[in-house]
Amino acid sequence: MKKLILYLTLTFIISWSSFLILKETNTESLTFYLVTALWYMPGPAIATLIMERFKRGGLLSYFNLKKIDYRWFLIAPLIAVIFNSLVFLLIYLFGEIMSFERFGNLIFSKEEIIENLADKGLIANFGNVKIPENTFILLIIISLFGSTIGGLINLPFTLGEELGWRGYLLRNIKSNFFVKNILIGMIWGIWHMPIIFLGYNFESDFILGSLLMIVFCIVATFVFSFLRYKSNTVLTPAFLHGSINATAPIILLYLKGGSDLFWSPVGISGILAMLIVSIVLYSCFGVCKTSASITPVNQPFP
Repeated sequence: MKKLILYLTLTFIISWSSFLILKETNTESLTFYLVTALWYMPGPAIATLIMERFKRGGLLSYFNLKKIDYRWFLIAPLIAVIFNSLVFLLIYLFGEIMSFERFGNLIFSKEEIIENLADKGLIANFGNVKIPENTFILLIIISLFGSTIGGLINLPFTLGEELGWRGYLLRNIKSNFFVKNILIGMIWGIWHMPIIFLGYNFESDFILGSLLMIVFCIVATFVFSFLRYKSNTVLTPAFLHGSINATAPIILLYLKGGSDLFWSPVGISGILAMLIVSIVLYSCFGVCKTSASITPVNQPFP
C-alpha cells in the first residue's frame, strides 16, 4: 500500500505541476498541446520508471516483447473505429430520432460542415482542407487514417499514461479483476481534472465534466485492461488510447448544437459506446484468465 501511495503521489505531482504553465495558455494553443504531451501525459510513466528502477526488467517487463500477441495489436484500431461509430449512432439515436436536444444534431452536407467549423472557430485549422461533396468519404478516410497512422503517431505519448494505468497499477493493485479496474479508472479520471478545469474535454461544466470523465475512464479501463491481458503487452492499450485520441475529435466536424456533457466521446455518448464495446468483448472472449493471478512486482509481467 505504501508503494502505491508513493507511486500515485509522484504521478500526480509530476503531471499536475504542469498546471502552472497550462493555466496561462489557451487549450487550443500549440503550447498547451506540447506541455500536455511532454509533461502532463508522461507523469505516470516517469513515476513508474522511478518505482521500477531497481526491479529486474524495469520498464521493459511491461512491453514483454517476446510474448506479444500481435493479433490484438492489430485489432486495437478497429476497436477505436467501432467506438467512434457507436458514438455517432448514439448521437443520431438520441439527438435525431428521440429529439433530445442536448445530444445535438449530426450534419453531413459540405456547406453545413464549413459553417459549423466557422461557428466553432475551427475554420482556421481546417480552412486549407478540401472537403469533398460526399462527406461520408471524408469521415471514413479520417477514421481509418486516424485510428492507424494517428494511433501510431500518438503511441509514444499515450505510453506515458499506459505504463502507469495498465502497467504499474494493473500489476500492483492487489484486488480482483473487477475492483482493480474500477480503482484504476477512478484514478485515471481524477488525474484528468486539471485540464478539464481549463476547459479541455468539457467546456460547459467542470464538476459534471469531471464526474463523467471518471465514469468514462472506469468503463474504458475494462476495455484497455482486456487488451493488456490478451496481447501480453502495454503497447496494445497504448495503441488503442492513441487511436481514440486521434479520432474522437472527428465528431466536432459533424455535430451541431447540444451539450458536450452529452455528445462528447468522453461524455454520456462515449460512456455508453465504450460500455457496449466492453460488453461485446467480454461476452465474446470471456474474462481474462490471467486477471485471476497477481504477478510479483519484481517479475516480468506475463
